[in-house]
Amino acid sequence: GDPFGFLGRHRLADGRMVLRFSQPKAQQAAMRARDGNGSWPLQRAHHHGFFERELPTEAAHVPYDLEWTTHEGHTFRQADVYSFE
Repeated sequence: GDPFGFLGRHRLADGRMVLRFSQPKAQQAAMRARDGNGSWPLQRAHHHGFFERELPTEAAHVPYDLEWTTHEGHTFRQADVYSFE
């Protein structure tokens, strides 16, 4: 499949926005607004580190980073490589 068509932030056919993220070493993950004005935790959808979330209106278009914490407690933050903003 095409990861760019599935991972990252996407509008669904019914108009809802969703964010999908895959990081096998992640225990938890969140979407963080780059301007510091918002944070949205992602839900684990698969035990191999797949996360997703339906986004509220205020998160639908903000520039964002992904932040995740590993099982060992290390936290990382970076731009979403599947985002073109």
